[in-house]
Amino acid sequence: MILPKTKKSVSHAYHMKLELDDSSCFGLNLYGWGTTLKVYNIDVGEIDTGQQSQNKSYPFLPKSPIDITDFDDFTLEKFRTWLSDKPGVNIVEACATANGAFGIAIPVMNYIFLISNVHPKTKARALTSADIQAIYDNTCRIISEYQSGKRICKHINVFGKTIEGQNDILWMTSAVLGTACPVCGTTIEATPAAGTKMYFCPACQVIKK
Repeated sequence: MILPKTKKSVSHAYHMKLELDDSSCFGLNLYGWGTTLKVYNIDVGEIDTGQQSQNKSYPFLPKSPIDITDFDDFTLEKFRTWLSDKPGVNIVEACATANGAFGIAIPVMNYIFLISNVHPKTKARALTSADIQAIYDNTCRIISEYQSGKRICKHINVFGKTIEGQNDILWMTSAVLGTACPVCGTTIEATPAAGTKMYFCPACQVIKK
């Protein structure tokens, strides 16, 4: 079940209580701007994939327009159509913000743009077919690696054992500003966009207008 938001957390944090068959249980705090919760909704007796729960005490986060974890839904054609409807929108806003297509955190989406050689402020109309293909392919690859277990973050499992991460994703946050690009070594810079700052490599990610 989804319990009320944790008291000392930001607005996008939730606490999940998991009850096991042996009557034991444990709690899990969920954080992330783009988290879509897919849980069993006891109010209506069915799987809820992100819509508002009928029980107003347990709100669900909104479902992204494109489900990138479902490759029947996340197709190249659907992605191209989404972008073609937003020609004057920055690619980062078209993908990763509250109005974007994906439920991916902006720092991770900016890493995908980095390895796709696309500047986060490039307008959708300026993207080439190869740019769109690269963003799509890299997003699919990273999601697939998480789903398969090949790519994991460092964490402590339910038995209290620390599991080392197997994840080379660089979160493009303020922590990388002024550091070397992992691809070419050029100094990472920042640019304002979508009400915050986007971090990019000026050599790998040349803006297109």
